[in-house]
Amino acid sequence: MAANTFKLLEFGELLSLLGCYIGSPLGKAKLPSLVPCADLETITTRQQLAAEAREYLRSSMGSPGAMGGGGQETGSRTLALHFSGFTDPVPILQKVSVEGTILEIPEIAELLSFASQAADVKRALLAFEVRFPHLAGEAARIGNFHFLLKELGGKILPSGELDDHASLELRRIRRDMEKQRSSILSSLRNFMRTQSEDIP
Repeated sequence: MAANTFKLLEFGELLSLLGCYIGSPLGKAKLPSLVPCADLETITTRQQLAAEAREYLRSSMGSPGAMGGGGQETGSRTLALHFSGFTDPVPILQKVSVEGTILEIPEIAELLSFASQAADVKRALLAFEVRFPHLAGEAARIGNFHFLLKELGGKILPSGELDDHASLELRRIRRDMEKQRSSILSSLRNFMRTQSEDIP
């Protein structure tokens, strides 16, 4: 599409307005690359996704209604989805793709948080697959992080440190370190006391 056509359509202003409603850095990064599409099938699919997304939002914020289908009980509601907590995992994934790279604990915690939120979104949308088939189709493309979350979930403390129960070896090392610390402090106190006694 010609540049003057974009200008006539005020497409740049539309993107700016749309950006005010994007809650994740990944969405904001994708925004500048959006361009109008001329393929009828793609347009139809995107319109169906948008329609389902609007209805999903109404259902998550409005009063309960009969959902029907998909194994859902009558009167159940969709779960509200929040994307503002998502961070951009690309820099960390690029780092870990280099052989021999070791991630810092905060970086691992960030990836776990991203995986957990992605799993929540997938679970919420697939639960209403019958009512929102296009959204569920997008959700099905999200990877399965069950093993990762099971193995590492809860092993990083809010402080950013590894929990003692993360592994038996870690617990042993920390216990040994604490013993060494106590021994050094005890020796230091004894030394200071001896020195003070020797002072005339």
